[in-house]
Amino acid sequence: MLPMQNNAPAQGLGATEQPRPMGKPQVPEANMPGPHSAGGSGGLQDATPQEQEIYDRFLSMAVIALHDDKMLPKTVEFLRSAPSPVEGIAEVASQLTLRVYTEARDKGMDVPGDILLNAGAEVIEAVVEVVEEAGIATISEEQMEVAMYAAADKFTKAAADMGVYDAQKAQTDLDGLNSMADSGELGAMVPALKQPPQERA
Repeated sequence: MLPMQNNAPAQGLGATEQPRPMGKPQVPEANMPGPHSAGGSGGLQDATPQEQEIYDRFLSMAVIALHDDKMLPKTVEFLRSAPSPVEGIAEVASQLTLRVYTEARDKGMDVPGDILLNAGAEVIEAVVEVVEEAGIATISEEQMEVAMYAAADKFTKAAADMGVYDAQKAQTDLDGLNSMADSGELGAMVPALKQPPQERA
């Protein structure tokens, strides 16, 4: 298993120390699609300023943690040795999201499920970039969708087992994720994630 949870706490927004990643990390900007946007699909309401702030803070913490000097080489090694690129991406993304979510919760920051879903999708994209920049694999949109579903499933179950996420809410979220997968809404998020942030509507 990826030795992720024993590292130093993820840095919050406004941290002065900058990571030195393999490639430039995509730290979220104000014009990134946030919660309720579903990657710019146009079918949902835009996020409120408060929701956008929570989203940006959560994602910044995740991206900075992913590109930490000590963590990144171990992550790449884990991804290379994973049974498949999709399984590796899902495992890294779920553990990273769980780590940041737990820290945010400990700091009193409430992260609603819809924000968590959208931020988690961006975490998947960040891990995919690591996989592709390391030359491990080129990830298709279909593989990203499978990784998103698997990571969400891993996160909700692990968080519920740890007692940091309500078990009933976890089941509700999984049911909602199943509905999104069946309706194609989950897959619709992937093409937008593949676009550079400035091109996302």
